[in-house]
Amino acid sequence: MKKIYIFIFINIFTIVYQINAQINTIEIYGAKSNGLGQVTSVYEDINSIYGNQAGMAFIKGMDINAGYENRYQIFELSALNFAIAKNYQNTGTFGLVLKRFGFSQFNEFMVGIAYAKKLGNSFSASIQFDYFNTSILGYGNKSTFSFETGLMYKISDQLTMGAHVTNPFPVSFIDNQDIPTIINIGVKYKVSDYLNIYGEFEKHINYNFYLKSGIEYSPIDIFTLYFGFRNDFQNSSDFSLGFKYKFNKKINIELSTLYNLTLGLSPTVGFNYDL
Repeated sequence: MKKIYIFIFINIFTIVYQINAQINTIEIYGAKSNGLGQVTSVYEDINSIYGNQAGMAFIKGMDINAGYENRYQIFELSALNFAIAKNYQNTGTFGLVLKRFGFSQFNEFMVGIAYAKKLGNSFSASIQFDYFNTSILGYGNKSTFSFETGLMYKISDQLTMGAHVTNPFPVSFIDNQDIPTIINIGVKYKVSDYLNIYGEFEKHINYNFYLKSGIEYSPIDIFTLYFGFRNDFQNSSDFSLGFKYKFNKKINIELSTLYNLTLGLSPTVGFNYDL
């Protein structure tokens, strides 16, 4: 009976994956990203460890982030993320990231060790080594390794550009399917102290490209609004919104949701602690 249940779930999972190629462990980016149209490549805080680790180089001190996503409001597609990063000044910034997707009968797990360093006042580079494991009840589990790398350049006080590649060299995993190679190139424009505008291009080697955009607006210091949009001009459009609330200088919480026109809502909650 369990095998029948697992078989049914995997088929449903496959259909959802074909509609929206965002369902796999390495594409868990946290509440901030989900609120900003899933832009990932130009953050300069702890959220950068999920999408472009080069941004970690601009962290001051140590930051911790944790989050939960109820993807498409289906418990079996839930995702968890945790990250910690510490800047050691001239040595660079080191980070640890954990991601888990799925449920007890079918789940994917990833752990990554990241390193980022400034190369001058406005340029940074990073590398992250990843370990992946997929477990299917009754069928066993399989593991593999890969890596990702990124760059970030602060062109001016207003304009920042980021580029990131996940799994640059294809690694065969389950049923001879490769872990996706994903390229992200993004920009952030600081209009004022209260408003940032984001834009990003994303290309899966075996899928169509995405264009993403986001707006980050802080009407007051303790409260920030997120708005975003993502489209692959083929079969997937997503709208997003969210907010961040600062309890104090060290602790803040983020709530966001990504809405797919085909699959529905993906509410996400995130917690940040700056040491």
